[in-house]
Amino acid sequence: IVKHEIKPNYSILGQRFGSGLSKVVKELNSIPVEKILLDIKNDGEVSVIDHILSLDEIEINELPLYDFLSISSNQSIKVAINTKIDKNLLEEGMVRDFIRAVQNFRKESDFEVDDRINLTISCNDDFYSALQNNIDYFKGETLCQEIKRVKNLNNDAKLKIDTQNIEIAIERL
Repeated sequence: IVKHEIKPNYSILGQRFGSGLSKVVKELNSIPVEKILLDIKNDGEVSVIDHILSLDEIEINELPLYDFLSISSNQSIKVAINTKIDKNLLEEGMVRDFIRAVQNFRKESDFEVDDRINLTISCNDDFYSALQNNIDYFKGETLCQEIKRVKNLNNDAKLKIDTQNIEIAIERL
């Protein structure tokens, strides 16, 4: 999840090596990153030419790979956040929002918590597909027994989930 980048800390190394800085930097850049990391982990320093560089004389940057946005780490644990949302995750999020809306509608209609329902829905194909892909989860959370899709529904229960316009009617069983 991470790629390491080693950079010399020029302000500190410049004071220490003066005109010999370019030689030290060139040698530092020729050492594989993995070796530098291992040396620092084991000894807290890295050997360059005939000199020992301490951790404050180099910078170790962690760059996220792939679709990871940020990385937080300490010694042996690294945590990254993947910000890419795939189709399944997007659909699940829409269905979760829909569940919340249905639950609010149930509450506003004075349904009991354990009342079973049937749902009639008017929505576009994309949303209906997302609902069908998460149907067991939806039914379990809302105690819905049956879902009936219709072209048009003339009632007050109009919802907007993501960019989808949805109309629903709920029947208590």
